[in-house]
Amino acid sequence: MNVSPALLSDDGVFAAIAEVEASLRALHVRRLRLLAEVLRRGLDADSYRRLVRADAREVKRWTAQVTLFLPSTSPTGQPLPPLHPVTGAV
Repeated sequence: MNVSPALLSDDGVFAAIAEVEASLRALHVRRLRLLAEVLRRGLDADSYRRLVRADAREVKRWTAQVTLFLPSTSPTGQPLPPLHPVTGAV
């Protein structure tokens, strides 16, 4: 919805908020999957941080979310489930 918020009904405002939040969550999942790949490949996490212009604490929080919510692979190549698969699925 690209209509000015001032022109929306009350329900329209809440619908627009829900739409934006859903989009933000989807983008954040994509961000986490890409960060997981950076980590899996052993690429420079500080270069990632500078590229996305994020504060080190924020990248640390995202890295924790990767561990908690996304599946990974062990050093021996075994698939590892996320620590919190139900939350990750949401």
